Amino acid sequence: RMLQIGVPAGLQGMVFSFSNVVVQTAINGYGYGAIAGSAAALNFEFYSYFFIGAFNGAAITFIGQNYGAGKLDRVNRIFWICMGMGALTCALCNWGFTWQDDFFLSLFTSDPQVVAFGKLRMHNALIFQFIAASYEISASAMRGMGKSMAPTLITIFGTCVLRMIWVFAILPHCNDFLHLVWVYPVSWAFTGVLMLILYYANWKKVKRGFAHVVE
Repeated sequence: RMLQIGVPAGLQGMVFSFSNVVVQTAINGYGYGAIAGSAAALNFEFYSYFFIGAFNGAAITFIGQNYGAGKLDRVNRIFWICMGMGALTCALCNWGFTWQDDFFLSLFTSDPQVVAFGKLRMHNALIFQFIAASYEISASAMRGMGKSMAPTLITIFGTCVLRMIWVFAILPHCNDFLHLVWVYPVSWAFTGVLMLILYYANWKKVKRGFAHVVE
């Protein structure tokens, strides 16, 4: 049972790293300014993402406990609290960093070209990063209910396969750094919609199952 939940999550992390290599290779093609600017802006994505990660851990822990105890009313409430708080705290960081982009980028560089590329990433990817809470929290909620393979497959397709399709099939037709950066919010939104649909369908199924047991 532990392997059924843990192995798909580990596989997701491995494939996710591969897609990042593909995107980073594409970034490298735009020169030193894009490489350094993207790397500088990425730091603020990491800082902001810690909030999603925190509520992600809370979701899988508390949902797992309450699901095991049969307290379904708490399961859904925990899900929405973690979703809302994760997205809100991440968004506040995203927008704060983007609002003061010159100051925060100046901590890493004073090169105008690097700053320009960093701003492009911050204003077109970082500012929308809170959307990632939609699929991260949903996936953790389903893992807390013992469902690991389906969210893993959706995440792999939405944040890995879709990004590679974007780089190899779409980017050559509009070959600039801005369109490359847009792969992030597009993949976050696409994966989030699919994951929320999956969570809702799974939630309805679980409710019917528990109602049948009670009867």
